Amino acid sequence: MPYSVSGNTLTGAQQIPPLSYGGSTIQPSHIAIHYTAGSSLSGSISHLRKVGYSYQLLIDRDGTVVQGTPLTTRAKHAGASNWHGRDNVNDFGIGISLANIGYLDRHGSWFFNMNGHGDLITKKYSKDEVVLDTHWNGHIGGNKKGWDEVLGRSICCT
Repeated sequence: MPYSVSGNTLTGAQQIPPLSYGGSTIQPSHIAIHYTAGSSLSGSISHLRKVGYSYQLLIDRDGTVVQGTPLTTRAKHAGASNWHGRDNVNDFGIGISLANIGYLDRHGSWFFNMNGHGDLITKKYSKDEVVLDTHWNGHIGGNKKGWDEVLGRSICCT
């Protein structure tokens, strides 16, 4: 599908009711790519609405592109952030999030995550289903983690 930008809109993207955002206008100069920490786009959008975070664009595992915030409006995706000496990436970056669980901890020969109560919160992945690498900026302690093979190379690795 061809995409183009018209004003604040990515034409060709599915438009959803806006996610929560900071409301101020930005002049984007960077793109910040994140993972949603969810295995589906619909679940990730529901969670984002609940916690009050947002991205300009979200991409599902099948390639569907959804616009959640106008392109030149400040979204709430990067938190306390810095890129090459510039603080507050939300103030100058378009946030794009890929429907992806993110990092997975190794438990014996399996990779998965548990909550603080020891309950499984992701499916179990075999070593053949993950990319084993560190987050590009040392996030999560700089330790090698398992990353969902489908999208892992886009997020974690150099």
